Amino acid sequence: MLNSVGLSNPGIKVLLGYSQWKMRTEPFLISFMSVEKNPAERIEELKEFIGVLSWHLYSFRTKIGLQLNFSCPNTSHNLWDLEEEIETALDHVSRLKIPIAVKINALASPRAAANISRHRACDAICVSNSISLGRTARTNPLGKDIRQ
Repeated sequence: MLNSVGLSNPGIKVLLGYSQWKMRTEPFLISFMSVEKNPAERIEELKEFIGVLSWHLYSFRTKIGLQLNFSCPNTSHNLWDLEEEIETALDHVSRLKIPIAVKINALASPRAAANISRHRACDAICVSNSISLGRTARTNPLGKDIRQ
């Protein structure tokens, strides 16, 4: 219940306007999660994010990677059919030619995680996000059944 803040920040355009990220010398990940209501709108938001980030990639002093977050429990997304959406998102972010990690939560089925990990653009799977209060394997957002 402590994780109720949701996704709050000023947006990638503002954040890239600051010099802190660009001046870093140790590699790091930028985390992105769309907050749009449906898959088509989320992919459009991702494409806009990719355009902004790609414009700024040349200005970083170090290598960066991208974490695609599909597991925040504080959004109102319908999480049941995200595997296909994740694959579409990976198709789009592959053009950045930077390391890509997909963030899912512990309720994702091993089958879904394995399928996502086999995508040519997926360099890592991150399983560390929190789980919405009341969620169980039977209400699991990826893969529908934890036993798969």
